[in-house]
Amino acid sequence: MEHLRFIRCRSEAEYETLRDLLPGKVLAKWGKRISAVNKDAIFFSKWTHVLKAEISNKSIKIYFNPDSRAPSPFSVETRICEIESGKIYSWNAKGLQLNEVLSFNFTQEIKDYQVQLYIDGHIAYSNSCISETEMPF
Repeated sequence: MEHLRFIRCRSEAEYETLRDLLPGKVLAKWGKRISAVNKDAIFFSKWTHVLKAEISNKSIKIYFNPDSRAPSPFSVETRICEIESGKIYSWNAKGLQLNEVLSFNFTQEIKDYQVQLYIDGHIAYSNSCISETEMPF
């Protein structure tokens, strides 16, 4: 990576995924060179990919490229791992069309967790939801 000037991700979600998956030391060294750009600026954006994700302790919304030329059929797996307990929740589906929004509403709030979304067995999104705690001062 020493010869790289910049790493441009085609979406905010891919930026979050790259930063989430890089080891801490690598991120500390190279994180300033990673950015997300407008899809029209560099990328053709013809294929299915995650544009953005909204994650909270109550729900997850994954937004896909609506302009995909091949939005289906895909196999999707979503894994949610509670950070404190290590408990894992998963959801699988086959034959999905991924050109809009995939939503998950939790029956109970999940305080801190990591979410990973796989499309046809390949990681498409990864990030952590960490609850903000109030400072005692």
